[in-house]
Amino acid sequence: TCLMGMSFESFSGEPVPFLQHLKNWLDINADMGNIPPQLWWLFPKTMKSAHDSADFLKAYTKDLLARRRRGETQALSKCPDLLDCMLETADTLSGEKLPDEVIGHELMSFLFAGQDSTAVALSSFFCFVAANPAAQAKLVAEIQE
Repeated sequence: TCLMGMSFESFSGEPVPFLQHLKNWLDINADMGNIPPQLWWLFPKTMKSAHDSADFLKAYTKDLLARRRRGETQALSKCPDLLDCMLETADTLSGEKLPDEVIGHELMSFLFAGQDSTAVALSSFFCFVAANPAAQAKLVAEIQE
């Protein structure tokens, strides 16, 4: 992901633990969203799996921050990435920098939001193409070229 100066190697064909845990956590939250929290105790295996994935994601993010602070990772371009900005920018009034815990939460927010916006964009695109035979024919012709 460009915001953190690292790659998940998604095209390697190998399972990516971070993405597996992210998907697991999101799936469980979607499934449990219709169940009142007072009843979650009825699903101990599901809740343990959600907690395990959340713990993995937190530990991964913490490690990512530590590696950047040690200089083991860097922005993928010449410009600072989002992680650089969060690590280096200080509050204009207090002069304080963001704590790592807050940075970790922000990174997770961007990853969650990025997944949702990408899914919505792709869904909208395919609905548009399916509803417009002329656009679909043009797209197919361009792909076949």
